[in-house]
Amino acid sequence: MRKLAVLAVVILLGLALIRTVHRSEADARSVAIRVNGRTLPLRGEIRYDRVYADAIPLSEALGLRAVFFPDKPERGVTLQSTRKFIHLHTNQNDCHVDGRTVQLGAPALYIDLRTKRPMAPVRFIAETYGGTVEERLTSKEALIIINIK
Repeated sequence: MRKLAVLAVVILLGLALIRTVHRSEADARSVAIRVNGRTLPLRGEIRYDRVYADAIPLSEALGLRAVFFPDKPERGVTLQSTRKFIHLHTNQNDCHVDGRTVQLGAPALYIDLRTKRPMAPVRFIAETYGGTVEERLTSKEALIIINIK
């Protein structure tokens, strides 16, 4: 009986350790996003050496119109302003900007498996629409600052 109790405690401690490590990895990849001085209520995450964020609220914060078909995520996301049009392809390293193909070197869009939301590269979108981006990705601070005119 005592061996069984010790085994149960060891298993519980192991599960707690795994959960703690997983949570700290997720926190380390989380990035705050600030647009024109206002911190957004969404968090970005680092994937493929880039900062990605949910394409829909990000585009709204940048003053863009976004179209996403959640029932057909393979169709990607379309972002539109009065002067530019971007179509991001799901799990492909290219996208279309005003009808021209642009190579990104990493997925233009991926679907977050937990939330089923489209995640897009923050820097590419901001700079395509004329914004400037400052990344502060240090061990103490993870922040991306976007200034849009």
